[in-house]
Amino acid sequence: MLSLDELRAARKAYHPRARGWVYFLWCGDEMKYVGKTSTLSQRLLVHWSSGRRFDAVTSIECAEEDMASVEIEYLTKYLPEWNDCHRARKMKGLMNKYMGRGRPPRPVQTPKGSFASVTLAAKAFGVTRQAVWYRAGLGKNGWGFLTD
Repeated sequence: MLSLDELRAARKAYHPRARGWVYFLWCGDEMKYVGKTSTLSQRLLVHWSSGRRFDAVTSIECAEEDMASVEIEYLTKYLPEWNDCHRARKMKGLMNKYMGRGRPPRPVQTPKGSFASVTLAAKAFGVTRQAVWYRAGLGKNGWGFLTD
């Protein structure tokens, strides 16, 4: 995952042949929004026409199937102002509470089946533990936390 300084340095990058992008909208040096799309130019026009005025864009080329997990990683890390980050903040709080040392593993239900812990699910999907927490916290598309 890129640091905030690396994202700032790359904010003029644009790769029109990508199948998918995770993108960042900037006002000055402040990251305002993180999103994902397979049609970057169209998506940027939608933001602009809805009144969101930004002065720079960073885009990261990625495979379409990876866009959601990459976006979630950046959302939970930076919590940009224009994103609806209520769920991301909630997931971040739960992660801080339950992922500390000495905590019992939290079982997770995924589309691939049940896993005994967030860590095992993250390894199976090739994503971060934060991404698993976020997906399970939403409780949609076959994701959720298992109760005892």
